[in-house]
Amino acid sequence: MRYLGNAQQWERAGGPGKMFAVDDMGNVYGISPDGSQIWEYRIAKKQWLKVGDSAAYIFACGNRQLFAIHPQTGMLWRWMLQ
Repeated sequence: MRYLGNAQQWERAGGPGKMFAVDDMGNVYGISPDGSQIWEYRIAKKQWLKVGDSAAYIFACGNRQLFAIHPQTGMLWRWMLQ
């Protein structure tokens, strides 16, 4: 759900996910329920785009940077999204 200004105004933004993160521009990042894909919800376009493969955790920050922890190795990965 996306907040539209008051307690009675919410908009559905997507389906279920394992984890979500939001960057400084309001874009939302999510891990699919089974952990196999990372998706980005571009707030300006109001659409979901696949941006990566499996992850255990994700962290979003400024300048559309996304960090993810690989579920098997625990390695930290960084995406610089366009």
